[in-house]
Amino acid sequence: MKFSIWYTSDWDFLWLIKKYKDNISSVYFSLEIWNIPSWRALDIEKTFEKNIIELLWYCKENDIETILTLNANCEWEMTWKKEQLDKIIKELEKYINYWLSSVTFVNLLYVSFIKDRFPNLKIYNSVNSNLNTIEQALFLKRLWVDILTINRDINRDIDLIKKIKDKTWLKIQIMLNEWCIRACPYRRSHFNLWAHASWEDCGDLFNSFACTYLFKKQRKYFFRVPFIRPEDLKYYYTIVDYYKLTTRWLSTIVIEKMLNAYIEEKYDWNLLDILDLYIDKFMRKHIWYIDNNLLTKYNFFERIKSCPWDCNNCNSCNIFLEKDV
Repeated sequence: MKFSIWYTSDWDFLWLIKKYKDNISSVYFSLEIWNIPSWRALDIEKTFEKNIIELLWYCKENDIETILTLNANCEWEMTWKKEQLDKIIKELEKYINYWLSSVTFVNLLYVSFIKDRFPNLKIYNSVNSNLNTIEQALFLKRLWVDILTINRDINRDIDLIKKIKDKTWLKIQIMLNEWCIRACPYRRSHFNLWAHASWEDCGDLFNSFACTYLFKKQRKYFFRVPFIRPEDLKYYYTIVDYYKLTTRWLSTIVIEKMLNAYIEEKYDWNLLDILDLYIDKFMRKHIWYIDNNLLTKYNFFERIKSCPWDCNNCNSCNIFLEKDV
């Protein structure tokens, strides 16, 4: 199987591509925040553009798709302005000349303009566009989106994903290992915050409250995270075309560990090792070792795939806590 991973800009990343070129479908990346919005304010070195050009060339040589990610939830005062569209077009022209193949948008207003200007450029909708229904999927198709990235909230709804694929005839991308809980009440504010600030600037209030607070309050909330384990990829063979690993902020070494687990479709240790999960000191000390083998033993996916989204009255997850998972 093949997976989409984030470009770390680390010195050893091209080595990772060379080693796993048969298992990497695409590499996604962003540009400087002050240039065009890319979801998070990154402190990018002056050599970053040179590195991106090298990345694009290297991916082309190894038949790996490259995806420019433009999914900031806020574009400040430039939101929906022609100047912003012109700036995006200018940047795309530059990188398409260096073999950029695809782009991800959260602001779908741009898509028709971009598709008209660059008809061969493949368009993904961002996971932050919250694709939850067949109706939304059909609307995205009319907007010239080529690859549908479904909302993580419906990751385990196999029947719905299949219906979306059947109704649209479009390819489906699924995000496998992001840590945010399903129906997270903080998600919109969270991504708006990261459109304005780097991780270091998020502040103690966000880091110690938000989702982390919910996990501390009830451990079973962890199982509301709509992750897809390596062992459960088999349920998606016929309905999903692209598998995205959330690997931003992670080192090349950690990305390799994740890749190996999903390539082998098996991981024998702590599941948290292969999730994009922020764990503070409290969580490490009091909560977090999730034995992935025990999840398999107790038929995790079979139990969770029909989740009624009613944690106050449903006890499906309790078995995993009772068995010291």
